[in-house]
Amino acid sequence: RVTGNPIEPPPDIRPDRVSAKARWGFPASSHVLLVFGGSQGARAINQAVAGWIDRGLPRDLWVLWGTGHGQYDAFKQYDRADVRVVPYLSPISDAYAASDVAFVRGGMMGTSELCAWGLPMVICPLPTAPNDHQTSNAVALEAGGAAIHLPQRELSPETVDSLMRGLFGDPARLAALTAGALTRARPHAADEIASHILRLLEVPGRSPTR
Repeated sequence: RVTGNPIEPPPDIRPDRVSAKARWGFPASSHVLLVFGGSQGARAINQAVAGWIDRGLPRDLWVLWGTGHGQYDAFKQYDRADVRVVPYLSPISDAYAASDVAFVRGGMMGTSELCAWGLPMVICPLPTAPNDHQTSNAVALEAGGAAIHLPQRELSPETVDSLMRGLFGDPARLAALTAGALTRARPHAADEIASHILRLLEVPGRSPTR
């Protein structure tokens, strides 16, 4: 039975994108890139993003960057008006609501949440993940038109710069990736899983118990 992963779904009424950006200090017209690598952060991604910022961000691109608790001190000096650096994004829904593209690892829960929010993804899988499952996730999402797979061996400030300039300069491609993400979204998977379990527990002739 295919249900998707049990995530906290986006609200039925989505936050206003302009107001969500304003909460981070971003202009209404800004293009926002969300960067995170889980609660511990992703050192390779963090280092590439730092090098990219050192090179100079594209005009009108703003970055919301969750470094992970353990790596925040190494990158907190990058915090400024157009680059918000935080150790951890909580509630992460505030970040999803303000963002246009996500640059992430390939874990199943994070990518499931991003699909539910309809956020295009650039996925750089952790190469040492068990059975290389993050690469499998990235390949599947790329094949489904929801993401771009960036192997870590190709990760550099230059590749990040090229990818982001290409994406944010191509509204049609962003729209296609958004549609691909939403097609794969299963925002109500938790309810479906719980309902299925309850149906399995219904035994004919037996009164429901608490």
